Amino acid sequence: MDADAVITRKIALYLLGGVLCAIVAGTGLSMLSKPADFDARMAVIEARTREAELLAKAVTGSDRKFAAGAVCPELSDVQLDLFKQSLSTMAAQTGVALSSVTLLPAEPSGASEALTPVGISLGGSGAYQPVLQFLDLAAKSHPDIFVDELDLSFQNFTVTLSMTGKVYCWTGR
Repeated sequence: MDADAVITRKIALYLLGGVLCAIVAGTGLSMLSKPADFDARMAVIEARTREAELLAKAVTGSDRKFAAGAVCPELSDVQLDLFKQSLSTMAAQTGVALSSVTLLPAEPSGASEALTPVGISLGGSGAYQPVLQFLDLAAKSHPDIFVDELDLSFQNFTVTLSMTGKVYCWTGR
């Protein structure tokens, strides 16, 4: 074997070794980047996605299919006050100070819509863990809250919460 063939073979082996190292490193990094509870989180997301799909694919007539409690029973001041009160109760249970809770039903479109979106704007503050507990309770509450925007900011050991989204209420059946 001449010297050029030996050098070419060594370069090929170094390149092959580099490619193998890159593959092993990439696989290892991807395994490290996946959280331990990833599968559980994805199961929750998939279940909520199925609930949202049911809500979006409401059929006409009295055979509407929604997850139990996903929609408030009617669009009324009483129902909105009950929902507002339940948010305040959750905040008190977890130690979160709510600074504002605003519920604003959408303007009627003139059509006989079965559901009306009710805009929700929420502000508050508290320690980190209580704010997370409040968000967990709110996520499990009924009617379902469809979050458009959630902002958490941390300063001086206090988390400030700002959330906007929607809940849906029956307006006709």
